[in-house]
This record gives sequence, structure tokens and C-alpha cells, in this order.
Amino acid sequence: MIVQLNLDQKKSLSGFFNNIAVAWFGATFISPALKSEIAVLTFLSYFANIIISLYISLYLLRKKR
Repeated sequence: MIVQLNLDQKKSLSGFFNNIAVAWFGATFISPALKSEIAVLTFLSYFANIIISLYISLYLLRKKR
């Protein structure tokens, strides 16, 4: 089942994924300043979540040809 979203719905969903990316950014780069130890795999998984959320956000706003 494919869901067809209108432009306003896509913008709202894109904003949601942008906010998630910002939250992961805070968890990845600000938290280590407060807690000195963070595992490399944890850091990489947080960073991957940032990239995935931003990709989904931009993918939703792409223009179809």
C-alpha cells in the first residue's frame, strides 16, 4: 500500500525528521561534553541516525520530474 501525501503533509513530515536529526546531533556532539566517555560504536550509530533522518527529510521534499 503506497500512501500519497500532499505537499503540506510532506513538509510536516520533513520538519519532523529535521527535528529528530537535531536531537541526534545533540546526543552525538553535546552529550560527550557532559559525559566524557562515549563508545565509538555508540557515536557511529548516533551519527548514522543523523544522516538517515536528514536523508529522509530531504527525500520527502524532492521534486518529482
